[in-house]
Amino acid sequence: MKIQPATLQFLSDLSANNHREWFQASKGRYKAAQENMQQFVKTVESALGETDHLEGATLFRIYRDVRFSKDKSPYKNNFGIGTIDGDELKGAPRGYDKDSPALDLIRKKSFTVQRSFTDQEVTSDQFLLEIRRTFEAMRPYFDYMSMVLTTNMNGEYLNH
Repeated sequence: MKIQPATLQFLSDLSANNHREWFQASKGRYKAAQENMQQFVKTVESALGETDHLEGATLFRIYRDVRFSKDKSPYKNNFGIGTIDGDELKGAPRGYDKDSPALDLIRKKSFTVQRSFTDQEVTSDQFLLEIRRTFEAMRPYFDYMSMVLTTNMNGEYLNH
């Protein structure tokens, strides 16, 4: 199972025609692209499940929340899977030195590991293998953050 070129073409066309009328007229193409991505996510979940326990990956909705956005385009021009995007504080959090050399890290509200792929990479027969390599490469970061978030200053696991 792989991502089909027609799925990427739909997203490209949506980017150029991001309005309700076009989307409604192209609903069949959207459903086909969505099904392709859902099947691909299941394939990825199965492949990664060989080494990790995953909690049911799902696709994000295609509809954008435009209430507080200057860009009123109603649809996302991508399919998102399990990402966590975050903001950062404008200044140093209370109790931290505003001149700290690590301020750029201290201000972060969350940390995200992300890797971008070209359309050619996404539609290749080797893409699933590249996803596995990417997850393997981020594993030390995930393990470290899990340890940091589940232990106290003495390294003892927190009871939740």
